[in-house]
Amino acid sequence: MLVAFESYASTSLEELENYQDYIGIRKKIGNSLSSIVEEGMGDGSIRSDLPTKEVYLL
Repeated sequence: MLVAFESYASTSLEELENYQDYIGIRKKIGNSLSSIVEEGMGDGSIRSDLPTKEVYLL
């Protein structure tokens, strides 16, 4: 989905307002999800035999 948005953004003639805010918030969400997944793998509530990227997709 991000790839599609970035493709749109690169071809759009209009300036995208707050794009940097969007990227910053997306990074925060990603960091939060990563922390949750790591904690879950540590306590066993998330399977540790799957790569983190695959866990995000489940």
